[in-house]
Amino acid sequence: MRPDLEITTGGTFSTANQLGTPNSEINTIYRTEALWPTMNPWLDSAKTLPNPGNGSSDGNPLYLLSKIQRVNETNRMTGNVSVKYDIRPDLYIRATSAIYYFENLQQYHQDATQTYAQYYSTPPTFSTSRPAYDYYNRTFQQQYNATINYSGTFLEKNHLNAMLGTEFFGQKNFTMQVYGTNSPTDLITTVNSSTTFISGINPNYNAGTNSNFSVKTQNSIVSGFGRINYDYDNRYLVTLVGREDGVSNLASMQRWGFFPGMSAGWNMQNEKFYKNSSVNEVLSTFKPRISYGQNGNIAGVGPYDVQGVYGNQGNYNNVGGYLNTSPVNSGLQWEKSTTTDVGADFGFLGNKITLLFDYYDRKTSNLLTNLALPSYVGFSTVTTNSGTLQNKGYEVTLNANILRLSNGLTWNVSGNISFVRNKVLKLPYNGNANNRQGGLQVWDPKTNQLVWVGGIQEGQALGNIYGYKQVSIFKDDADVEAVAGNRVDKIANITGPNLPAGPGSDGGHITPGDVNWLDVDKNDTIDSRDQVYLGNIYPKYTGGFSTDLSYHNFSIFARFDYSLGYTIYNDQLARTLGNYQGTFNYTTLQKDAWSPTNEVTNIPKVYYADQVQGAGKQNYTRGNNANAVLNGNNSSMYEKGNYVACREISLSYDFSKDLLSKTKILTQARVFVSANNLFYITKFRGLSPEPPLNSNGVINGIYQGTYPTPKTFVFGAQVSF
Repeated sequence: MRPDLEITTGGTFSTANQLGTPNSEINTIYRTEALWPTMNPWLDSAKTLPNPGNGSSDGNPLYLLSKIQRVNETNRMTGNVSVKYDIRPDLYIRATSAIYYFENLQQYHQDATQTYAQYYSTPPTFSTSRPAYDYYNRTFQQQYNATINYSGTFLEKNHLNAMLGTEFFGQKNFTMQVYGTNSPTDLITTVNSSTTFISGINPNYNAGTNSNFSVKTQNSIVSGFGRINYDYDNRYLVTLVGREDGVSNLASMQRWGFFPGMSAGWNMQNEKFYKNSSVNEVLSTFKPRISYGQNGNIAGVGPYDVQGVYGNQGNYNNVGGYLNTSPVNSGLQWEKSTTTDVGADFGFLGNKITLLFDYYDRKTSNLLTNLALPSYVGFSTVTTNSGTLQNKGYEVTLNANILRLSNGLTWNVSGNISFVRNKVLKLPYNGNANNRQGGLQVWDPKTNQLVWVGGIQEGQALGNIYGYKQVSIFKDDADVEAVAGNRVDKIANITGPNLPAGPGSDGGHITPGDVNWLDVDKNDTIDSRDQVYLGNIYPKYTGGFSTDLSYHNFSIFARFDYSLGYTIYNDQLARTLGNYQGTFNYTTLQKDAWSPTNEVTNIPKVYYADQVQGAGKQNYTRGNNANAVLNGNNSSMYEKGNYVACREISLSYDFSKDLLSKTKILTQARVFVSANNLFYITKFRGLSPEPPLNSNGVINGIYQGTYPTPKTFVFGAQVSF
């Protein structure tokens, strides 16, 4: 072996096959929380035949699961190799390469199903649509990196580290799905038994959607970068960095972006005047620092978006038609974030306690935003770089060595907290107030005028929520007469008892059991202007804390994290309490709804399909929302998502060196048991209080039901030879 040459390599492979979550399965969970309280979940006394209910997805979930044949197989493979060559003691080069391969295969087939009525018809009938699909996704990534590195000292106290490098990253993706229906048999559970296939393409390209498609994409990034670290006598520290990135996602003239950065720090505790001071006995480390830098982002820009996209719009006379679905956008540029950070590192009592504090101000310019276009253009939106967003906040990390005794007992604790506040500084001019995108007008009691809020607006935060404030539930006729005798509810089209009836349900009048809405502008009319601020979808505070206790060879570790200061719209609760399907009940809460014998409550009277104008009173979702919407609903359906989560508790034992030496093989051995995601501490009424995400992994604040966060338990051993 050459002492100046070092070669390392490694690789991993994993495979998993688990139950997936197509829409039908999620829908089952969503709906079964609202089953009729009188429904017998079984068709027979032996409880062997699950009741399908009105349909396969709103009865006993065991029924649907018994009809689903599903495979969800995922394979992952990684490989890497690194070569380091020492040119001389202070100079070396390093080259690395890595690959990542991902493969997902999904197969789905639903057997013939029956409703409750079909089961008991004479003769029994079946629904034989038998939807099926085969879905395949493959991703291949490759990355190559080469650097030359220098580390040296000159004039005794001057230390310099420098690095210069280049990098290539490339990704190829292929996705394909075949969807079919009307197989003549349950015996063949692959899509090839289907007799009917969907024509046209669903542009969402999601597994399980009713579409056939194949998608092939690739993109790459080429980079050059450098870094210089300098310190004088470990007292004064300076770092300079620079990076040039070129991406295939942008047009050739906009492809490259340069992102510089710098930082400086001062180890004050290494100064003579500090070492000799009494302060050093308490404040053992004090390192103020400042940094400035830029980062680039093109997230959300697809591999071919700037070139203009064409999509299949269906067939006519068996001839496929293609249409330009997004315009050529060759002027799109890098989104740039400029961050200024001021902070300090503190150490107390010989660094038994350490504290790290950072305050940052990040301005994102050339903000990637979607600009609405006039209908005559032929495109609904276009992505632009016009906009500036500011994020300001601080981060604090605390570590403490509480115990370190001679008998081997040690106890360490740590915790951190982050606070962030955002504000839109600039948006592209569109002629609207505050250059707003979306938003609504509400009455401001402080200024006694209408103001624009919500959506995306200059001078306002992102993610603000507005809805109708539930003051109370009208308990009787006298209560309605006193508060809302002359009221007009323009949302549900109902009126108070002193006015002619509106076209809404129950004679078009407000009656006992209905919601008493806050009339913000006090004009006896409930309309969109009466909405109030109900919170924000983004956590204001995030962080975590941990504890590590050891005694001799035993150790126990626990880790928690938390999120505070955000609001979730519980759409699942609103739809089930509001009988959104028209036949469902919410068995745990609906019993507390208003009734002549239960007049004091915070849950409105039960109505058939409450969200439908003319059938219900729109007490929960104040509109007939086919799709869940964040704003404009009942304030009682917005809940604080605040939580503390127990992420990990583990217990381990390390075998002693003396014992291992007797094996003459093992150099290290450890056994452990760990538990993850044990519990949440929260008041949120859903299965998970964590900020809800949309299909793209972006926080949207709407909870529509989910599987519970899985608890995992691991027993293992680690050995070294």
